[in-house]
Amino acid sequence: MIAVKRPTRVAIFADFEPGRLGGIEQFTIGLISALGKLTDGDEEYVVIVREGDHSWIDPYLGPNQTLRTLPEKPKPTDNVKGGGIRRLLRTLWHCFPAQFRQWLYELRLGKDRKSGPVVPESDGRLESLELDAVLFTYQHYLSTRIPFVYCPHDLQHIHLPEFFSRSEIAERDVFYRSGCLNAAAVVVPSEWGRKDVIRQYDVPGSRVFSVRHGAPTELYRPADPKSLADVRRKYDLPDKFVFFPAQTWSHKNHIRLIEALAAAGQRGISDLHLVCSGKLNDHYSEIKKAVRVSQLESKVHFLGYIDHDDLRPLYALAEFVIYPSLFEGGGIPLLEAFHEGVAVASSNVTSLPEYGGDAVLSFDPSSTDAIADALVTMHHDAELRMRLAGRGSRLLSEFQWKDAALQYRAIFRHISGAPLTDYDREFIGGNGQSPGLKSS
Repeated sequence: MIAVKRPTRVAIFADFEPGRLGGIEQFTIGLISALGKLTDGDEEYVVIVREGDHSWIDPYLGPNQTLRTLPEKPKPTDNVKGGGIRRLLRTLWHCFPAQFRQWLYELRLGKDRKSGPVVPESDGRLESLELDAVLFTYQHYLSTRIPFVYCPHDLQHIHLPEFFSRSEIAERDVFYRSGCLNAAAVVVPSEWGRKDVIRQYDVPGSRVFSVRHGAPTELYRPADPKSLADVRRKYDLPDKFVFFPAQTWSHKNHIRLIEALAAAGQRGISDLHLVCSGKLNDHYSEIKKAVRVSQLESKVHFLGYIDHDDLRPLYALAEFVIYPSLFEGGGIPLLEAFHEGVAVASSNVTSLPEYGGDAVLSFDPSSTDAIADALVTMHHDAELRMRLAGRGSRLLSEFQWKDAALQYRAIFRHISGAPLTDYDREFIGGNGQSPGLKSS
């Protein structure tokens, strides 16, 4: 009897709450959609989601993809007396100030977890799916005997430890280090990040891949006259504004940007507003304080987490996009702005020059004066904005979701022992670097 080879089965973890992980969520949506459009292979993808609402991913699934949940095992307290009280306490936990929660967590870490954070072991449910490979799209992962791809995205905690608590650094170091060392392949979105993983964790270069991807907003509703008017009215947007899409993490540099906007106002720019989108996390209270100190309450607008369909109109309505981040592993907002034909002023650190090239006005994000200079220049120079927007549109040809899907698929085939095409072999043999990024 001739054995019939079954298709290669790959699990993709997307079991997170929409709106919580920002760029990682958008990356996951884009990659799943792109893999679902590949028709020249026999791969089957099992998308792992959490129980409950998964409508955020449903529209992007392809014919070679199915949804699957791995529900948590019920805890004893859920079925015994006292379980309701424990659930209530878990609900009230987030009502406490962030610093108090962190203090309690570190106290518990020292008392109950003397050995430090531990990567959880798969309990067998993952292995029961008859998988050939697993992709963990975010930094936490399960220890499994199935060959897996790990995506650390970036190693910010090593470079900017001041933005993390001791427990956060300890947890990240355990997961990131073990993930990079134990994965069959490690994937990051830039060559800068690839070299950083190799350098920081001494991972063999043959196992670390840089894969560029496209703008996640390609999948969302495009801007048209009606959506532009609707979004302007919905968020009560000012006539002229600079747009900054980012969660309120410390490294995104909101406070220095606000100080720069105040400095730009002292140079005569009185009609420019700052509009920020993204989830408002614990650092937001410090940012609000900076807005009050700078007396910019009427000029700075925080929209919070916005619907995907509102994102492209927001970019299109902006006079330009500014991105003053102190640390990035990729550059999603730059690509999204390029996709809408909007000019960008961006930090000149980490991976951002790789994504922006000569299509952005670069500045030093550690300098308030440099950010203010960028604001003034971009606001006053319409010709510069037009020139940069044109360059950005042309640069998008180097950042395509189809290329990312082909390269991830090559990695899945490589680590699972499946047959490789000439394209697969060229990519894998190129030492894990995307076209145009190969070292000389």
